[in-house]
Amino acid sequence: MSMLAVANEIFLVVTPKVGSIRNSSQFLELAREIGLAGIVRVIVNRANHGIRVDDLSASLDMPIAATVMSNGPRAVVAANQGRPIITMFPREKIADDLHRVARLVSQPEDATDTAPVRRNWWARLRPGTQEA
Repeated sequence: MSMLAVANEIFLVVTPKVGSIRNSSQFLELAREIGLAGIVRVIVNRANHGIRVDDLSASLDMPIAATVMSNGPRAVVAANQGRPIITMFPREKIADDLHRVARLVSQPEDATDTAPVRRNWWARLRPGTQEA
């Protein structure tokens, strides 16, 4: 929890499956309660399998920041050869998706504010404790 308290962004990677969505929803509920929901970015892995991305976004009540389409056969070939999929198959959709995720991680929404934000979320976890 202390790592989340000093984070500028939290990337929540979700697969479009019921169990993953349920667990992610529980995390987001907690994040909303302690004031961290504003820094959570949802990334959908294997976005072309299972529940539709629009339905997933509605279930989580969060926008989807990025999606990564599955390309299992190409990923297996690249892994077996020990090479990154983006260099081995640069024209595949998965390579574009991974580049988009890398840009999302490397270029925060508000690049001007680089100082960590201190949040007294722990005060809300203990009954009868006032936030400072």
